[in-house]
Amino acid sequence: QLGDSEGLFYVEGARQGLSELESFSEIQNLILRDRSHPSILAWDIRRLSEAQATKLRSLDSTRFFLSENSKSLLLFPPGSDEGVALPAGFLLEK
Repeated sequence: QLGDSEGLFYVEGARQGLSELESFSEIQNLILRDRSHPSILAWDIRRLSEAQATKLRSLDSTRFFLSENSKSLLLFPPGSDEGVALPAGFLLEK
């Protein structure tokens, strides 16, 4: 992977426009495929249910996970079950 050799970092997540079930399946496959790459900084699991997010966090205890609840964006440090609320506007998206 180019990111590994060039020192780039990625936040990887499912493509936009997928259903919740399709997003879960896609990110699960991405985690299983790419979790050994040092260029992966975090997994974006924001569009998933809490049960799905918990299952995915168990697949890679070495990376950050971005999630959300009804109030805020959450960052789960590697190996943690406790999310830290991020300030509003922290993540800028197009």
